[in-house]
Amino acid sequence: MKKVKTTRPSNDVLKKIGERDKDCVYCHRIFRKGDNNATATVEHLNHRKDWDSVGCYVAEGKDVSKIVAICCHACNSSRSDKSLLKWFKTPYCTSKNINYDTVSDVVKKYIDAYEKS
Repeated sequence: MKKVKTTRPSNDVLKKIGERDKDCVYCHRIFRKGDNNATATVEHLNHRKDWDSVGCYVAEGKDVSKIVAICCHACNSSRSDKSLLKWFKTPYCTSKNINYDTVSDVVKKYIDAYEKS
């Protein structure tokens, strides 16, 4: 599977997402500068390497804030390119009680739209 370049959301969209996501959308850690694991990072909820979800959403006039969130560096690093449902089964998530029932609504809505069969 060929990896495509991922489009970065505009600064206006990132501001909107940052206003919504005050803590990590997965583990709910409060963001803190200077603590690498608690640093806020941009999270593309899409895990597919062959789909530039942000670029497609922008081209289609869709709301990018539905597929991009803010999470802590530790969660972003742990997830890498795994699907959300597969990532929830990893020791990282099970040890931190990260699952469909505990994540933020934006993550649940993404899973419902793109990962549940």
